[in-house]
Amino acid sequence: MYRTGHLGVSLLVFAPIGYLFLAAGEPIAALLTGGAMLWLAMLPDVDHRIPWIPHRGPTHSLLFAVLIGVAFAGAGGLLAGVSASSIVCA
Repeated sequence: MYRTGHLGVSLLVFAPIGYLFLAAGEPIAALLTGGAMLWLAMLPDVDHRIPWIPHRGPTHSLLFAVLIGVAFAGAGGLLAGVSASSIVCA
C-alpha cells in the first residue's frame, strides 16, 4: 500500500472515533487522536528498514494494530489522568 493508502485507512478508522470525541465536546482530544493516527499511519512499513522482519509480516497484522492502539490509548489515558478502572466501571 502506498502512503496515501495508509493515510486513507487511518482516516477511515478515525472518522467514527473523531465523531464520538466531537459529540462528547472534546475537540482537542479529536485533534490529538487524529494527528497521532496520521503520524502512525506509516508504522506498518517499518519492516522495510528491519531486515529480519518480512514485509507485510507481523507489522501488517490486526494484532499489531491493536497492540499499538492499546499502547497509545494507555499513554493518552495516563496523560489525561484517566485510569482503566474508571473506564471499565463506567
